[in-house]
Amino acid sequence: MAKNETLHKAKEAKNDEFYTQMADIQTELNHTGYQKAFIGKTIYCNCDDPEESNFWKYFKIRFKALKLKELISTHYEKEPDKSSYVLRYDGENVKREELAGNGDFRSEECIELLKTADVVVTNPPFSLFREYVAQLEEYKKKFIIIGNKNAITYKEFFPLIKENKVWIGYDNVKEFKKPDGTIQKFGNIGWYTNIDIDKRHENIELTARYNDEDYPEYDNYNAINVDRVNEIPRDYKGVMGVPITFLDKYNPEQFEIVNANDYRKSKEVPEKATMLIKDKEAKITVEVESNNNIIPTDRQTDRQTDRQEQHMQEYVSRELLAPGNDGWHINGKRKYARVFIKLL
Repeated sequence: MAKNETLHKAKEAKNDEFYTQMADIQTELNHTGYQKAFIGKTIYCNCDDPEESNFWKYFKIRFKALKLKELISTHYEKEPDKSSYVLRYDGENVKREELAGNGDFRSEECIELLKTADVVVTNPPFSLFREYVAQLEEYKKKFIIIGNKNAITYKEFFPLIKENKVWIGYDNVKEFKKPDGTIQKFGNIGWYTNIDIDKRHENIELTARYNDEDYPEYDNYNAINVDRVNEIPRDYKGVMGVPITFLDKYNPEQFEIVNANDYRKSKEVPEKATMLIKDKEAKITVEVESNNNIIPTDRQTDRQTDRQEQHMQEYVSRELLAPGNDGWHINGKRKYARVFIKLL
């Protein structure tokens, strides 16, 4: 089973119990920017079983080194009609308090705990990611959380990226431990945070230069297409459509993320709720010399047949950017969503 398919299965089945391994937590949280943000703060792990959670263990072991104020973790009780508990640690003693409910992060008592926290660090349920982030935003909490990288394309989440309210952390998480002790592998899982870290102030080194042959313009948008992050032209001041992997290296001091809807060439182009493009609404066509060696794509066949019958035209239109059965394609190669950006 493909790794991303595994994630989809987990979401559909609401099978969200995957424990983050200590090595992955250490690799991410040991960066200086995070460490500074922990000083004198109350950390809340609200999607964890403190008896199993490596997040709880990480902060408890390093409590004094990180100069924490308090560590709080709630247990989610899956069994119906059973209540849960919360653990508190002040650097000296662990205190257990019974909860009236099951420890769901959406419950009133867990929200009251959230209000007392400064930084939330956890691996929230994949199936509830949108709702979880919305809660953090509502209560204006600093956070470091794990999530699917495809969340970038969610209409509820991408605006937070665009407005520099959330950004991508340092590393990816490829494996999780299941309750039965087995390891589950995933693809495209990483960290999201709103804590200022050094990474987001590092410029992308740009070496490419613009030319209209390598950077064609979309038919329906006033923007050029860029295939790879390392191919972003350093001398182009207009709008560019780049792969969403750009966001791994995005520096808001070097680039501005713009709303794709603002660069539609006509009102006939539908507005995108996500403010980025990921379907047939943006395509690129170019004129190339016609010859007998051209093998038409499915979308070309009818047009080329008409031209061959008429023997009237010397050029054919070839769609460079068009969706296939499994998403975006350029010249037959699969592509993904495009984020619109400008150099500052």
